Amino acid sequence: MSATAKVVYEIPEDELKELRQAVAFIKRIAPIIEENAGPWLTATQAAKRLKVSKSHLMRNLKDEIGFSMEGRLCMFHRDNLDAYWAKRFQQSQ
Repeated sequence: MSATAKVVYEIPEDELKELRQAVAFIKRIAPIIEENAGPWLTATQAAKRLKVSKSHLMRNLKDEIGFSMEGRLCMFHRDNLDAYWAKRFQQSQ
């Protein structure tokens, strides 16, 4: 059994306000940056785009969709993900 310690930091109110503003700004621009980041997505980004879990993507879908390895990263091309999504949508109708 391990013990844990709690550390409390006091942040001045003016710095906390700046931090909140910075976080709000990042939340606003993150989708724009992600959308324009280029054609290749990580497995986490690809799973989010397909609305599936990362483990489901990696176990069941990656070979059907197609992927590329960049070192240890499994990368998915947006066009392949969109084609898979369109095919899946057509099958459900």
